[in-house]
Amino acid sequence: MFRMPMPHGGNHERNWRVWADGDCHCKSHVGGDSCDTCEDGYFALEKSNYFGCQGCRCDIGGAVTPVCSGPSGVCQCREHVVGKACQRPENNYYFPDLHHMRYEIEDSTTPSGRALRFGFDPLEFPEFSWRGYAQMTPVQNEVRIMLNVGKSSLSLFHVVLRYMNPGTEAVSGRITIYPSWAKAGAAQSKEIIFQPSKEPAFVTVPGNGFADPFSIVPGTWIACIKVEGVLLDYLVLLPRDYYEAPSLQLPVTEPCADVGHPQENCLLYQHLPVTQFPCALACEARHFLLDGEPRPLAVRQPTPAHPVMADLSGREVELHLRLRVPRVGRYVVMVEYATEADQLSEAAVHVQSPGAELAGRVDIYSCKYCVLCRSAVTDGKGRLAVYELLADADVRLRARMAQFLLHQVCIIPTEEFSTEYLRPHVKCIASYGRFVNQSASCVSLVPETPPTALILDVPSGGSSPRLPEDPSPPADAVLGVTLKAPQNQVTLQGLVPCPGRYVIVVHFYQPAHPTFPAQVSVDGGRLQAGVFRASFCPHVLGCRDQVITGDQVEFDISEPEVALTVTIPEGKSLVLVRILVVPAENYDYQILHRKSLDKSLEFVTNCGGDSFYIDPQRASEFCKNSARSLVALYHEGALPCECHPAGAIGHPCSPEGGQCPCRPHVIGRQCTRCQTGFYGFPHCKPCNCGRRLCEETTGRCLCPPRTVRPQCDMCEVHSFSFHPLAGCEGCNCSRMGTNRAATLECDRDHGQCRCKPRITGRQCDRCAPGFYRFPECLPCHCSRDGTKPGVCDPGTGVCLCKENVQGTECNMCREGSFYLDPANPKGCTSCFCFGVSHHCHSTHKRRAKLVDMMGWRLQTTDGLDTPVSFNPGSSSAVADLQELPATVRSASWVAPPSYLGDKVSSYGGYLTYQIKSFGLPADMVPLERKPDVQLIGQHMSVIYHEPNHPRPDRLHHGRVQMVEGNFRHASSHAPVSREELMTVLSRLQGVHLRGLYFTETQRLTLSGVGLEEASDTGSGRRAQSVEMCACPPDYTGDSCQGCSPGYYHENKGLYTGRCVPCNCNGHSNRCQDGSGVCINCQHNTAGEHCERCKEGYYWNTVHGSCRVCPCPHSDSFATGCVVTGENVKCFCKPGYTGTRCERCAPGYFGNPQKFGGSCQPCNCNSNGQLGSCDPLNGDCISQEPKDSGPGEECDDCDSCVMTLLNDLATMDDELRLVKSQLQGLSVSAGTLEQIRRLEAQTKDLRNQLLSYRPTISNHKSKMDGLEKELSNLNREFETLQEKVQINSRKAQTLYNNIDQTTRSAKELDSKIKNVIRNVHILVKQISGTEGDGNRVPSGDFSRELAEAGRMMRELRTRNFGKDLRDAEAERREVQQLLNRIRSWLENHQVENNGLAKNIRNALNDYEAKLSGLHAALQEASAQAKQATGLNRENERALESIKRQVKEMNSLQSDFTKRLATADSSLMQTNIVLQLMKKSHEEYEKLAVTLNEVRHELSDKVRELSRSASRASLVEEAERHSQSLQELAKQLEEIKRNASGDELVRCAVDAATAYENILNAIKAAEDAADKATTASDAALQTVIKEDLPRKAKTLSSNSDKLLNEAKITQQKLQQAGASGKESACPCRRCKRYRFDPWIGKIP
Repeated sequence: MFRMPMPHGGNHERNWRVWADGDCHCKSHVGGDSCDTCEDGYFALEKSNYFGCQGCRCDIGGAVTPVCSGPSGVCQCREHVVGKACQRPENNYYFPDLHHMRYEIEDSTTPSGRALRFGFDPLEFPEFSWRGYAQMTPVQNEVRIMLNVGKSSLSLFHVVLRYMNPGTEAVSGRITIYPSWAKAGAAQSKEIIFQPSKEPAFVTVPGNGFADPFSIVPGTWIACIKVEGVLLDYLVLLPRDYYEAPSLQLPVTEPCADVGHPQENCLLYQHLPVTQFPCALACEARHFLLDGEPRPLAVRQPTPAHPVMADLSGREVELHLRLRVPRVGRYVVMVEYATEADQLSEAAVHVQSPGAELAGRVDIYSCKYCVLCRSAVTDGKGRLAVYELLADADVRLRARMAQFLLHQVCIIPTEEFSTEYLRPHVKCIASYGRFVNQSASCVSLVPETPPTALILDVPSGGSSPRLPEDPSPPADAVLGVTLKAPQNQVTLQGLVPCPGRYVIVVHFYQPAHPTFPAQVSVDGGRLQAGVFRASFCPHVLGCRDQVITGDQVEFDISEPEVALTVTIPEGKSLVLVRILVVPAENYDYQILHRKSLDKSLEFVTNCGGDSFYIDPQRASEFCKNSARSLVALYHEGALPCECHPAGAIGHPCSPEGGQCPCRPHVIGRQCTRCQTGFYGFPHCKPCNCGRRLCEETTGRCLCPPRTVRPQCDMCEVHSFSFHPLAGCEGCNCSRMGTNRAATLECDRDHGQCRCKPRITGRQCDRCAPGFYRFPECLPCHCSRDGTKPGVCDPGTGVCLCKENVQGTECNMCREGSFYLDPANPKGCTSCFCFGVSHHCHSTHKRRAKLVDMMGWRLQTTDGLDTPVSFNPGSSSAVADLQELPATVRSASWVAPPSYLGDKVSSYGGYLTYQIKSFGLPADMVPLERKPDVQLIGQHMSVIYHEPNHPRPDRLHHGRVQMVEGNFRHASSHAPVSREELMTVLSRLQGVHLRGLYFTETQRLTLSGVGLEEASDTGSGRRAQSVEMCACPPDYTGDSCQGCSPGYYHENKGLYTGRCVPCNCNGHSNRCQDGSGVCINCQHNTAGEHCERCKEGYYWNTVHGSCRVCPCPHSDSFATGCVVTGENVKCFCKPGYTGTRCERCAPGYFGNPQKFGGSCQPCNCNSNGQLGSCDPLNGDCISQEPKDSGPGEECDDCDSCVMTLLNDLATMDDELRLVKSQLQGLSVSAGTLEQIRRLEAQTKDLRNQLLSYRPTISNHKSKMDGLEKELSNLNREFETLQEKVQINSRKAQTLYNNIDQTTRSAKELDSKIKNVIRNVHILVKQISGTEGDGNRVPSGDFSRELAEAGRMMRELRTRNFGKDLRDAEAERREVQQLLNRIRSWLENHQVENNGLAKNIRNALNDYEAKLSGLHAALQEASAQAKQATGLNRENERALESIKRQVKEMNSLQSDFTKRLATADSSLMQTNIVLQLMKKSHEEYEKLAVTLNEVRHELSDKVRELSRSASRASLVEEAERHSQSLQELAKQLEEIKRNASGDELVRCAVDAATAYENILNAIKAAEDAADKATTASDAALQTVIKEDLPRKAKTLSSNSDKLLNEAKITQQKLQQAGASGKESACPCRRCKRYRFDPWIGKIP
């Protein structure tokens, strides 16, 4: 291949090369016929870029497509999204958070439609949103929320609730969602568990596990939440687009650099290996010149992932290298390098070989990647330089203004050269480390597969696909089978769903060769040949290519069964992973190439912990960026801010979340209203109403319904539960349901009325559970075990059966369930049967307890084990914690394997244990609460919290029943379903018991850990909660948890997967769960599916089985062989050689051709290598070469070769030492002397090498003769083997004939005996001696006798000698066989004796254990006696408690009488309070009148202030003020006198008239002061201005005003007298007095 002249000019000048075939070979990211455009997803075509173009970085949510355009890589953004990568919203637009579908609970209603009671105290619920939070109490335990539902992927949602649970225990609630247009049958209901939380928290419904999400189509829906004891802030609908994030498929385009930003993704590239070609390392250069002067060569290793390279930096550098040329030929020169500068430079290359010196140049591209770059040398005309090399060559590389690191220079023969050696391919998608300046490493990925494709998986033999040429095989690469000679083909079979046209896609891994064609034969009704390109593929997931037949990719498959055979060429290798058979209509070219990284799992794991609330302050950049992309994609752009023009300070909102900047005390994202307790939007001011709220616009104080006016902060009669906005709730007690003795009043806090017996409800308006037909409330006739808490319908009495119960009395299990248990919320337990059956019943087995205290470990949270000892006396595990660091706050006991595995039968049983913490109780402080029991299995972890905590230095007995109600998920604390618990128990992988409960614990003990199981041999109670399923034939186990022989669990679907047949090609009936890898392959087969012959065997097509390779005979020393007719080609094991592996390789000895013989390594030390020894007996021989005559046999040929190799290795070490000395030399006279000595040594070495050459030639001729003799021997051996095979077949035929002869002899013997027996009978009949009267008729005697004579003569003439001899020979053979069997039995008798001895020892051990058990039983008997004594004491204590109960009952009756008396007193009090209420209303009316008169008085005062001479009036006002103060004192005295009466005190408290009076007095004093000031100012004005006329006028006006004031004073005095009368507590007042200063006063 030669390079054509390269055109000059243009931006794509060096982004392509033209070879002899006329095609342009573009850079990695460049496309087009002329390599002048970037591929999709790339931009900025540059000459200096090694890959040609840069990767686009378009945001997957903000951009329409991942393709960018223009020289700067601008992306096409969605609506109102801007930025080069489309990651910013426009001005006045924003990206919402993932909780944007938020519904405030306080805006919802009760089921009856009333406004909701909500709190707004930030001390009770910090940082609540919007107006407040709902207080879920018995008064208000259900809310109804209208949901306007938007779109979601598959219409699936999770529900998120923000809440607080101030209690100490978890609270259970329920949410039900149904469409507003159809409630019946369409409701979806799920349980909610609110964990204790002193701070606002989130809960997601459903949580982790198998529970289905809510299916909600767009429209209006209604959500009802029922719960008590929690505070609810808001509800969020979280679409599947967020909680699964399937759209987070991030395109990765940039190659990995040396270092990068933490956890950023990149493409890790890899080159084709060039280890098979001659290369010269730059760091081993002969000379280095800097600016024409010799300099020591500087070497550097930029990163640990890079090799050591020569640093070629300087104005003018020159490097001299020596290249080894293996053979004469034409070569291409390639350099491998790295750079640290963004520039394109050029270096001159001179190659000097004997007879020629050629010049060229090489491009050095910008190469700051973790993979090295490669460039080929071109000639002066811009063509690929091809060098004719005859011997080892000198390479001189020269560059100006250089700045790069050179690794090596390699030469590649032109016939093997390919552009793929220059172009790297993607190895994997990688990510940089978590810390700064960390290199990239591959991330784990899973290959995608089309759902409609038929997948023909290829077994990998259980090893990673490492090929000999693969320099760095990936640890997580996909597995497959290696196709390489001699096994260079494989056939896969499968069934297509229907005939039609299909596309065949081959999935392979090929890291060793340039692209080569591989053949595929497709047999689907007719044989079709195809080919695919097995391109260079180092990708950890492998690569895919479609099979082409002719000029099309579709194959016509007419039969259901299709067979595909893949064959690769000789000398090539490939790992075949699988073959996909894709229907043509479903085929997509994209399945061949994966260009994106699925970040959905990372997002869900790292960002979904807090119900996908992404905190802008604390969340990682990855979470924030991913959330932004998801919402931009969901909304197809950004959303407008729409800030309220009056409520917001400015128009722009926050681009993250959209919060507008609000004025003080204004709330809402858009700043649309005042916060609760404020009014006057947008200038919000606090309400001045005490405990009450005010109207948001005017600030007028609100008087909520059913409250007592005017304060409106107390509930009216027959109402309860005050709320400042919703008011009070009416008692509404049922007259028919309450006691006659009681009134219709209810509890003022909770509203509970007093009910009759059998009646319940807050309003006493329904029958209690178990009764029906209100108000008679007759008993229901239902089984309490199978009914719901309501027992029966309150109207009809029909029994309300639990979910899994049926029958008129709810006493039978429904089909698909078993065991009616009163403690079961569903009544009967659903048949689980791992989803494969719905028919089951309770097992007949009984409980047995597993106790095994050996092997328990104590493990800390960081995985460290604490030393544990076993105490046989107490049968307990003991751990000493005194050496444990004080920082360790958690440790758990880890169960041994006996408690693990299939524990499905433990369902419903108990796990019991005893623990004790030793130490000083005064110093031991309890640690924070943690799970007491943890079960791990099937990728799930469930936990249990004990209600009772252990005490220091006391033995604690733990006990938990293995039912789903006792466990929670460890991650989400969500409830565990029966299906989930059964799945965990089916493959229990861990049982952890909490060990550390206290600080300062010195020692821990664990004992008596018992796990109940259902067993046929159990002696405990019947395990009724364990199911016995009717399983399909493919399944086994009580719950169908196992697979029948010949089947395995496939890791697909729910639970443990379905059982599918093992694919072992008929050679095994066992395979591993999950993988289907066959176990114990028979018939000399091997492989994951027993699909190939095991090592040393080959497939014999004649017999259709695996036969041993004849290498050299039945004792095969080959890893494999190829048998074609009579030709055999063996692939020998290490240590063997020859066509049939019939002799030992050098360094080994033995005689493989002898039966039982083998080759062993020589035990001759030769510098750590295999030394030479006699090939037959292993005697070590001299390593020195010997001269041999032409007629002598070259017995020491192999020894000579080994000696020569050892000498060459020694010379290589000396040369490396010389090289290191040369690198440290400087130019001086001493250096020249050293060089002369080195030259002399080199000449000596050359002479020694020349002296070896005749010896080598001599040995070569001897080797040729030996090779000929060996071939003759092989032919003779093959002939002999053929004869052996023929004789073997003859022997088999003879054996078959002997067997047939034996059977014939036995048949003949039986026939002869029958004949003799018949003859005897006949003789008796003839002689008439038969006792039973049977005689031969006399007339026929002569004829019969003649016939008998004829038969006798015929018998005498027959010769049985031959048959007798055959039978005798057969007997001898049988005798020999019997002797062999006897000898075999005698040989194995010794082994049987050993086994018998082992069994006897085991029985002795069991006897010892039984004696120990007997002792334990005696101890248990003693403890039982002690327990009996304790029971007697408990009985005596019980009698004492009964006596105390009787006394309490008598006290209770007395207390009931006193309560009745108190009730009558309360009734009288209520009557008085009603009278006070009426008085209170009259007082309010008087207060209104007082307020009006006060305004009139204020007007009059203002008129007085206009007068010039007001002194007398002011004096009158002061005197009147004094009289009012005296009046106030009198009223205060009246109040004190009246306070002794309780009724009057209540009335005074109801009406705050005195406060009004004091306020009025204060106002009058202020008015008097103002009047004095005004009169003084007026007097000064009169004097200064000298206005007599005005003074006279004012004087007359003052006289008039004085008269009016006197009249007013008289009226006030009259009003005061009336006030004294009204304050009298002895009579009901009806009169009032009026004061013009303070209005009406009672």
